[in-house]
Amino acid sequence: NADADANVLPVIENPQETEAVSGSENEAAAPEVGERVEEPDITGAYVIELAADYSALAEIQGLTELPDGSYVIKEGAEASIRAKEGLVLTHAITTTGTCSSDNMGTITLANVDRDGRLTLRFKAKAPHASLAPGSYDDEKYLSLSAEADGAKVFYTTDNNSSPQSGKEARGALKIDRSMVVRAVTLMEGAADSEVIELIYVF
Repeated sequence: NADADANVLPVIENPQETEAVSGSENEAAAPEVGERVEEPDITGAYVIELAADYSALAEIQGLTELPDGSYVIKEGAEASIRAKEGLVLTHAITTTGTCSSDNMGTITLANVDRDGRLTLRFKAKAPHASLAPGSYDDEKYLSLSAEADGAKVFYTTDNNSSPQSGKEARGALKIDRSMVVRAVTLMEGAADSEVIELIYVF
């Protein structure tokens, strides 16, 4: 399953397109008005077009951003891509060079020999539940949370409808009777997480 939360999945390569399937500093001062801004040296570099803005989803190292917003990679260099906390990088598709994955969920773009396009796909990790499912004699409280910044958790308690159409988890949910809580993590730019099911018995 290409969307499964796995650290290492097969790498498919062909000459035209390759696909890999996985898994405090001071800010630079803004230039003064009229100050000459040194352009990065892009001699012997190739343009890498990103299919979308992945800044909220991934940490990318090895690509140089130009003033016009495009990216380049030096000939012979490598770039590494890793999903941010709470997300899984499920696919990295490139039309130049090769992509490979390690057992830590990092994708490496290498052997770039021409301009190309890089497409990344992500999946949110399942929500965290503060209360383990099981049998209880007195009322408890359940908190549902997402690991990724900007992600939201939705849930239902009727055991029938999809949690994607349920209520957003805000604050603690009182558990004082037998119920089934189903929850999912949603985040813009990423596929929905696996649905977790929590059964509480009184």
